[in-house]
Amino acid sequence: MTRSCEVAIVGSGFAGSLLARVLAVLGYDVVLLERGTHPRFAIGESTTPLANLSLERLAARYGLADCYQLATHGRWMAHLPEFRRGLKRGFTYYRHHPGERFAERGLDSERLLVAASPEDALSDTHWMRADVDEHFVRRAVAAGVEYLDRTELTSADFSSGSARLSGRRNGEALALEAGFVIDASGPAGFLARQLSIPSGLARTETRSALVFSHFDGVRLMKDVVPGMPEGPYPDDWAAVHHVIDEGWMYSLRFDDGVTSAG
Repeated sequence: MTRSCEVAIVGSGFAGSLLARVLAVLGYDVVLLERGTHPRFAIGESTTPLANLSLERLAARYGLADCYQLATHGRWMAHLPEFRRGLKRGFTYYRHHPGERFAERGLDSERLLVAASPEDALSDTHWMRADVDEHFVRRAVAAGVEYLDRTELTSADFSSGSARLSGRRNGEALALEAGFVIDASGPAGFLARQLSIPSGLARTETRSALVFSHFDGVRLMKDVVPGMPEGPYPDDWAAVHHVIDEGWMYSLRFDDGVTSAG
């Protein structure tokens, strides 16, 4: 397969697919390349007030009504209830100590609740990325983006004033010439490897790693440690952080009973 386009985007997470859709709305010929398929297993993530404002601005500027609907829990429930999501009223923290159960000491408990919204309808949301990412890809395709999944890129040549990407799709050779290439494949992604761009990780103050999965049947903290004073929102309907000496564990609870933790 040989194809030319104005813009090629590598990676179809929500950043890559949203950008591809915006460019298509603006009239560009866009090809979106993905190594895997959708829906796919992905980390659970949550929005913040600033992220929601960005979604609303994209919606207003480029006519992306679904971005406006996804920006608050209430609008999501009203317009896109088929996509899994969780209520995020704020940020909850518990401090744990080795060999000790978390102690309920009333208002002196090592517990911090930071409210981020005044009510559920205006609240931030946890995103079940498998659902949202697939939705954004489908909307990109509907806007005119050519989406090529199961595509494994092997090389990139920038010597001719444009980019020539080579690889394979479904076992067949693929050659794509693009005037502009955007790599949305994540840290140490395709172009970083092709251009030998060194990692900046060694220059950071911390070098953290993340292990995460999704779980069923996770108990509410109020059931594990009963009697704690009520806060501005239910403790568990937030981005919950269990802080330990080595770092922290987070948990994001979704409306369907799944909890994403890492």
